Amino acid sequence: MELCSANQDTAVAPGDELDIYTSHYDSATGTFSEPINMGLGVNSAPNKSNPLRNGLDIEPYITPDGQRLYFRSNRLADPAACAGCTTPDWHWNGFASTLLFLSIKGSDGKWGAPAPLPAPINTHTGEHCVMELRDGKTLCFSSMRPGGFGLGDIWCAPIVEHGKEYGTPINAGPNINTEGMEFHFKQHPTDLHVSFTS
Repeated sequence: MELCSANQDTAVAPGDELDIYTSHYDSATGTFSEPINMGLGVNSAPNKSNPLRNGLDIEPYITPDGQRLYFRSNRLADPAACAGCTTPDWHWNGFASTLLFLSIKGSDGKWGAPAPLPAPINTHTGEHCVMELRDGKTLCFSSMRPGGFGLGDIWCAPIVEHGKEYGTPINAGPNINTEGMEFHFKQHPTDLHVSFTS
Protein backbone atom coordinates (compact mmCIF):
# COMPACT_ATOMS: atom_id res chain seq x y z
CA MET A 1 0.00 0.00 0.00
CA GLU A 2 1.28 3.47 -0.81
CA LEU A 3 -0.14 6.97 -0.66
CA CYS A 4 0.85 10.61 -0.89
CA SER A 5 -0.05 13.33 1.57
CA ALA A 6 0.46 17.00 2.36
CA ASN A 7 0.65 16.33 6.10
CA GLN A 8 3.11 19.02 7.21
CA ASP A 9 3.53 17.42 10.67
CA THR A 10 5.37 14.48 9.12
CA ALA A 11 6.80 16.04 5.91
CA VAL A 12 10.51 15.57 5.20
CA ALA A 13 11.05 19.34 5.32
CA PRO A 14 9.10 22.53 6.16
CA GLY A 15 7.00 23.75 3.25
CA ASP A 16 7.19 20.38 1.46
CA GLU A 17 4.38 20.18 -1.10
CA LEU A 18 3.57 16.44 -1.03
CA ASP A 19 5.39 13.33 0.21
CA ILE A 20 4.99 9.60 -0.36
CA TYR A 21 4.00 7.50 2.66
CA THR A 22 3.44 3.78 3.24
CA SER A 23 0.60 2.12 5.09
CA HIS A 24 0.05 -1.61 5.47
CA TYR A 25 -3.27 -3.44 5.50
CA ASP A 26 -3.99 -5.98 8.24
CA SER A 27 -6.52 -8.46 6.84
CA ALA A 28 -7.18 -9.89 10.31
CA THR A 29 -8.42 -6.56 11.68
CA GLY A 30 -9.51 -4.96 8.39
CA THR A 31 -7.52 -1.83 9.19
CA PHE A 32 -4.51 0.08 7.82
CA SER A 33 -1.44 0.95 9.85
CA GLU A 34 -0.49 4.52 10.64
CA PRO A 35 1.07 6.08 7.49
CA ILE A 36 4.87 6.43 7.65
CA ASN A 37 6.80 8.95 5.56
CA MET A 38 9.25 7.15 3.23
CA GLY A 39 11.86 9.77 4.09
CA LEU A 40 14.47 11.69 2.13
CA GLY A 41 15.79 9.78 -0.82
CA VAL A 42 12.39 8.67 -2.02
CA ASN A 43 10.92 12.04 -1.06
CA SER A 44 12.59 15.35 -1.91
CA ALA A 45 12.81 18.54 0.12
CA PRO A 46 12.02 21.98 -1.32
CA ASN A 47 14.90 23.79 -3.01
CA LYS A 48 14.79 27.47 -2.03
CA SER A 49 16.92 28.51 -5.01
CA ASN A 50 14.44 27.02 -7.51
CA PRO A 51 10.73 27.60 -6.73
CA LEU A 52 9.74 24.90 -9.24
CA ARG A 53 11.42 22.32 -6.98
CA ASN A 54 9.04 22.50 -4.04
CA GLY A 55 9.22 18.92 -2.77
CA LEU A 56 6.42 17.49 -4.89
CA ASP A 57 6.51 13.66 -4.89
CA ILE A 58 3.23 12.10 -6.02
CA GLU A 59 1.42 9.27 -7.83
CA PRO A 60 3.36 6.35 -6.32
CA TYR A 61 3.06 2.87 -7.78
CA ILE A 62 4.77 -0.17 -6.25
CA THR A 63 5.03 -3.25 -8.48
CA PRO A 64 3.19 -6.39 -7.28
CA ASP A 65 6.51 -8.02 -6.32
CA GLY A 66 7.33 -5.01 -4.11
CA GLN A 67 10.69 -4.39 -5.81
CA ARG A 68 10.12 -1.23 -7.87
CA LEU A 69 8.60 2.10 -6.86
CA TYR A 70 7.54 4.53 -9.60
CA PHE A 71 6.38 8.09 -8.95
CA ARG A 72 6.33 11.65 -10.31
CA SER A 73 8.51 14.40 -8.86
CA ASN A 74 9.66 17.96 -9.54
CA ARG A 75 13.05 17.43 -7.82
CA LEU A 76 14.88 18.09 -11.11
CA ALA A 77 12.56 20.82 -12.40
CA ASP A 78 14.37 22.98 -14.94
CA PRO A 79 12.83 26.37 -15.83
CA ALA A 80 14.37 26.05 -19.31
CA ALA A 81 12.49 22.78 -19.91
CA CYS A 82 9.27 24.15 -18.45
CA ALA A 83 8.26 26.70 -21.07
CA GLY A 84 5.97 29.28 -19.52
CA CYS A 85 6.04 27.78 -16.03
CA THR A 86 6.72 30.30 -13.30
CA THR A 87 5.07 28.53 -10.38
CA PRO A 88 5.05 24.90 -9.23
CA ASP A 89 1.39 24.38 -10.15
CA TRP A 90 1.55 20.59 -10.25
CA HIS A 91 -1.97 20.20 -11.62
CA TRP A 92 -1.44 21.93 -14.98
CA ASN A 93 1.73 23.98 -15.51
CA GLY A 94 3.67 21.61 -13.30
CA PHE A 95 3.22 18.71 -15.70
CA ALA A 96 6.12 20.15 -17.70
CA SER A 97 8.26 20.62 -14.58
CA THR A 98 7.91 17.04 -13.34
CA LEU A 99 9.49 13.77 -14.44
CA LEU A 100 8.72 10.10 -13.83
CA PHE A 101 11.17 8.37 -11.45
CA LEU A 102 12.02 4.81 -10.48
CA SER A 103 13.49 3.55 -7.21
CA ILE A 104 14.54 -0.10 -6.98
CA LYS A 105 14.64 -1.97 -3.67
CA GLY A 106 18.07 -3.36 -2.81
CA SER A 107 18.96 -6.74 -1.33
CA ASP A 108 19.15 -4.97 2.06
CA GLY A 109 15.44 -4.08 1.77
CA LYS A 110 16.13 -0.34 1.36
CA TRP A 111 14.92 1.74 -1.57
CA GLY A 112 17.68 2.89 -3.92
CA ALA A 113 18.20 6.47 -5.07
CA PRO A 114 15.37 7.41 -7.47
CA ALA A 115 16.43 8.05 -11.05
CA PRO A 116 14.41 9.72 -13.81
CA LEU A 117 13.16 7.38 -16.51
CA PRO A 118 15.03 7.99 -19.78
CA ALA A 119 13.58 9.03 -23.11
CA PRO A 120 11.37 8.02 -24.79
CA ILE A 121 9.39 7.83 -21.52
CA ASN A 122 10.13 11.28 -20.04
CA THR A 123 9.69 14.04 -22.64
CA HIS A 124 8.60 17.10 -20.61
CA THR A 125 5.20 16.92 -22.32
CA GLY A 126 3.16 15.92 -19.31
CA GLU A 127 3.99 12.33 -18.32
CA HIS A 128 2.28 11.12 -15.16
CA CYS A 129 0.52 8.18 -13.46
CA VAL A 130 3.12 5.55 -14.37
CA MET A 131 2.72 1.81 -13.70
CA GLU A 132 3.96 -1.57 -14.90
CA LEU A 133 1.75 -4.28 -16.30
CA ARG A 134 1.78 -7.31 -14.02
CA ASP A 135 4.15 -9.30 -16.23
CA GLY A 136 6.90 -6.71 -15.57
CA LYS A 137 7.54 -6.34 -19.30
CA THR A 138 5.46 -3.27 -20.17
CA LEU A 139 5.41 0.26 -18.72
CA CYS A 140 2.20 2.29 -19.07
CA PHE A 141 1.68 5.96 -18.27
CA SER A 142 -0.40 8.98 -19.18
CA SER A 143 1.13 11.62 -21.44
CA MET A 144 0.18 14.79 -23.27
CA ARG A 145 2.73 14.06 -26.02
CA PRO A 146 1.77 14.69 -29.65
CA GLY A 147 0.04 11.93 -31.59
CA GLY A 148 -2.67 11.13 -29.08
CA PHE A 149 -6.45 11.31 -29.28
CA GLY A 150 -7.00 14.08 -26.76
CA LEU A 151 -5.66 16.18 -23.90
CA GLY A 152 -3.79 13.26 -22.34
CA ASP A 153 -3.68 9.58 -23.33
CA ILE A 154 -2.53 6.23 -21.97
CA TRP A 155 0.68 5.06 -23.66
CA CYS A 156 2.58 1.79 -23.13
CA ALA A 157 6.20 0.90 -23.90
CA PRO A 158 8.15 -2.37 -23.74
CA ILE A 159 10.67 -2.56 -20.90
CA VAL A 160 14.12 -3.52 -22.21
CA GLU A 161 15.89 -2.94 -18.88
CA HIS A 162 14.12 -1.51 -15.82
CA GLY A 163 14.98 2.15 -15.37
CA LYS A 164 17.51 2.19 -18.21
CA GLU A 165 16.03 1.31 -21.58
CA TYR A 166 12.52 1.27 -23.03
CA GLY A 167 11.05 0.72 -26.46
CA THR A 168 8.91 3.21 -28.36
CA PRO A 169 5.67 4.06 -26.49
CA ILE A 170 2.51 2.98 -28.29
CA ASN A 171 -0.83 4.75 -27.81
CA ALA A 172 -3.41 2.46 -26.15
CA GLY A 173 -5.90 3.39 -28.88
CA PRO A 174 -9.47 4.71 -29.13
CA ASN A 175 -11.02 1.94 -27.01
CA ILE A 176 -9.15 3.48 -24.04
CA ASN A 177 -8.33 7.06 -25.05
CA THR A 178 -10.74 9.88 -25.88
CA GLU A 179 -10.65 13.60 -26.68
CA GLY A 180 -10.42 14.20 -22.93
CA MET A 181 -7.74 13.01 -20.49
CA GLU A 182 -7.09 9.41 -19.47
CA PHE A 183 -4.85 8.48 -16.52
CA HIS A 184 -4.59 6.26 -13.39
CA PHE A 185 -4.31 3.16 -15.60
CA LYS A 186 -4.24 -0.08 -13.55
CA GLN A 187 -4.26 -3.75 -14.48
CA HIS A 188 -6.39 -6.01 -12.31
CA PRO A 189 -4.86 -9.15 -10.72
CA THR A 190 -6.82 -11.35 -13.15
CA ASP A 191 -4.76 -9.80 -16.00
CA LEU A 192 -8.00 -9.68 -18.01
CA HIS A 193 -9.25 -6.24 -17.03
CA VAL A 194 -7.87 -2.72 -16.68
CA SER A 195 -9.31 0.36 -15.03
CA PHE A 196 -8.50 4.00 -15.60
CA THR A 197 -9.75 7.52 -14.97
CA SER A 198 -11.22 9.48 -17.87
